[in-house]
Amino acid sequence: MLVAVGDPLAPPGQVESGWGKILCSGGDCARYGYAGFNVIAATSLLSFPRKRESILIKEHRYFVYIMTSKRNGTLYVGVTSKLAGRANEHREDLREGFTKKYGVHMLVWFEQFGDIHDAILREKRIKKWRRAWKIELIEKMNPDWTDLFEQIK
Repeated sequence: MLVAVGDPLAPPGQVESGWGKILCSGGDCARYGYAGFNVIAATSLLSFPRKRESILIKEHRYFVYIMTSKRNGTLYVGVTSKLAGRANEHREDLREGFTKKYGVHMLVWFEQFGDIHDAILREKRIKKWRRAWKIELIEKMNPDWTDLFEQIK
């Protein structure tokens, strides 16, 4: 039976180490319902901040991107967490759909986000834009419309 250190229902006692036995005195163990048990003290998750921080503060990267068939050609706006892999899927026509049908293989623009909700919101907004605004966005970052795939893989 595991009992968290500091648990108000745990019997009074001492902890020998990070994981150890709670030493009960007299009838305290029986009074708290732990009679006949070897009670183990589980330390709080926050007692290991370095280990927990790496799990809790994992960096996520999400991308909104625009692909095209050629300069001023058909445009496709998408969102992904793995830009290089997703761009490769478009380039190699690995999935049926719009990009395969219209030959959309060049990655010409992308933006990075730390939150998926922000990325999805940005994608939806750009999809509603006029074509001229999308072209202006591309030309600010990539005036020559070069394929950015080689730079990100």
